[in-house]
Amino acid sequence: MDHLIPTVPSMPGGMLGATWSPALPSCSLWLRADSGITQSGGLVSAWIDNVGSVLTLTAAGTARPTYVADAVNGQPAIYFNGTTNTMSVGSIAQSLVFGTNAGTVAMVLNKDNPGTSGIVCMWYQTVNTNNVYLYANVGANTLKFEFGSDAATGTFSDATPIAAGSYQYVVTIKSGTTMIQRSNGVASPASPATGKTDVLTSADGTVEVGAYSGVANYAGY
Repeated sequence: MDHLIPTVPSMPGGMLGATWSPALPSCSLWLRADSGITQSGGLVSAWIDNVGSVLTLTAAGTARPTYVADAVNGQPAIYFNGTTNTMSVGSIAQSLVFGTNAGTVAMVLNKDNPGTSGIVCMWYQTVNTNNVYLYANVGANTLKFEFGSDAATGTFSDATPIAAGSYQYVVTIKSGTTMIQRSNGVASPASPATGKTDVLTSADGTVEVGAYSGVANYAGY
């Protein structure tokens, strides 16, 4: 199984008692706030993959998010403002980050309250047709997971509200025709969701954190 892992604060420091070091087996992308960051005056211009340093997400000008040195348990985090901040890297093959019908996205996040609805992270060739993303829905305080398309066969929304203003460890999994979502180790009441038959089409796309093509911006860590 392939993994896209944007760990917004890094796990060392006692966050939920978990440690991700070395990288998870088969991890395709691992973004850590305590490693691989290029920043000036707290504004982040580059974020390097910690698996093999193959991918580097970049941002310029007002798109640059903010590096916060002591955000959680003595560990740093990257803050996205919900209006202009986003980081991305293009020309990334689907097969590099996800399987055709399987993949995992895991992260620690802290959504602003009240904040705005927005894309936490995604890979996309064509949005809502050939993509994978996590979308924070502020109105419902839930996370939407999409793998493939925005049809019912490719989407899953967590039935458990996401607590704004606090850090949570979220894992979303697509395996075959099943989707699962966990928050702080507890499975959503709607998990597992079956009948999720959508698959990804082999193509080059973009990995983006904090927004989709500069819109639908996420507010929080």
